[in-house]
Amino acid sequence: MGLITNMRSRMQVVMWTILVLFVTSMAIGGLVGGASITDIFGGRQGNEIGSLNGKPILFEDFNQLVSNEINRLDQQSGRQISDEEREYIRAVVWERLIADLLVQEQIEKNKIVVGDEEVLFQMKNNPPPFLQNSDAFQSFGRFDLEKYLDAVLNPGQIDWKPIEDFMQNVYLPSYKLQQYVSNAAAVTSNDVLEDYKKKISKL
Repeated sequence: MGLITNMRSRMQVVMWTILVLFVTSMAIGGLVGGASITDIFGGRQGNEIGSLNGKPILFEDFNQLVSNEINRLDQQSGRQISDEEREYIRAVVWERLIADLLVQEQIEKNKIVVGDEEVLFQMKNNPPPFLQNSDAFQSFGRFDLEKYLDAVLNPGQIDWKPIEDFMQNVYLPSYKLQQYVSNAAAVTSNDVLEDYKKKISKL
């Protein structure tokens, strides 16, 4: 119930933000390939609802993501989601979809690839939050590393294939891209020294 209340309180800000983004994007040539807001949020029946840098965004894919999120919130709240909340969910899912496509584009641009050994290393030594928070690896309300490693090292207990695929194709490439951006934005001691020298020379 608290989640839905929080969603309602944020709706006005989010909707105004999305409206500004779409108006701006259409003014500079169309972030989503010229698709109108009514097409996107009204659920236009068609194969494509837009595109991002030439890549089509299919209505079926978008609609499936919206349905999954609505079903998840229906179960979590214990009641049926209102029409107002559904429109908010559609807006948030669209924004998230665009963000995911931009991240994937940067992963491809920077040729970020994750090998099988890297997946196994990360799963053993740096389990992601979604695994640490899983009920299967909890003991007394906390993440149980021993229980987790036992499951990782004895594959017969759990079907790890979907998790490994997600780690290899989604989670770790995004994580490596984030690290790449953070390292590129970091200021080194040489940068600080050079900046200091420039300022001194102007005095």
